[in-house]
Amino acid sequence: MPIVTYPVIPDSWSESLTPDEGQWLAGTADGTVTLDLINKQVGGASIRHQDGADYIAYPLFRLNSGAEFDGTKTNAKICFFFAIDEYFDGVCRLVLVDNTGKHAWREFGTVPNSTFEAKEFSLAGPWGYVATGFDWTHIKEIGVWGYYTETGDSYCWIDSLHFSYEVSLATLNIHSSPTGKHYTIDGTSGYTPATFQLTPDATYTVTIDDENFTEWEDKSTSPTRNITLAEGETLTIIAYYEGAPPPNHEFDWRLVFGGGLLVIGIIYFLT
Repeated sequence: MPIVTYPVIPDSWSESLTPDEGQWLAGTADGTVTLDLINKQVGGASIRHQDGADYIAYPLFRLNSGAEFDGTKTNAKICFFFAIDEYFDGVCRLVLVDNTGKHAWREFGTVPNSTFEAKEFSLAGPWGYVATGFDWTHIKEIGVWGYYTETGDSYCWIDSLHFSYEVSLATLNIHSSPTGKHYTIDGTSGYTPATFQLTPDATYTVTIDDENFTEWEDKSTSPTRNITLAEGETLTIIAYYEGAPPPNHEFDWRLVFGGGLLVIGIIYFLT
């Protein structure tokens, strides 16, 4: 099965303190989070956390309402680059918080030399701690703790934080009556009939030849339409043209007897 990421652009969460899906916060009262345009691994910036306390410091990403991640998706993982400076002891903790405030966490090691290391962890575990009732379908916050031993300003960085998971593709069939009509779908073109395997929950724009076009099977009359399919869904769309049978047509043959005369009536109607 293909692998997709959330967000769609894996690095987008670390290119802004307030990306579309959420916001970056300091994980401690004395901490601050800023965009670091110099020390980064991917794209134009990373998220830097600065702290003057003497125990832990961590950047925290909080997802907006409606943008929470479902960690029960197939083979779901959390991926990121992480770096800590020399004041840390190298023991770090990945922390997840659900939408009711319950925690799950696991520890991992990082060399304290301000160099980014790639991290990837399955949401299936193992986890060092999972609170009773933790809701894996509503992951609301992601934090990375770094433990350190000296008082004074210390820094850690996170870049390209995202989830990945596997999906079953959706199927789109593009037909027309008559066949052989030109279409485009997100820059790909051809002639009907055609079948495409699409990424679920993504929106695709389909445009059909507009000469003598009348309507689609759903009665819409614009030759351009947007299609969004769920995982594993199959949809057939049909473009109808002048002179071709319209959608949902039926023939009802009825025998009418009257006065000894047999009359055969043909009734044609649209539903």
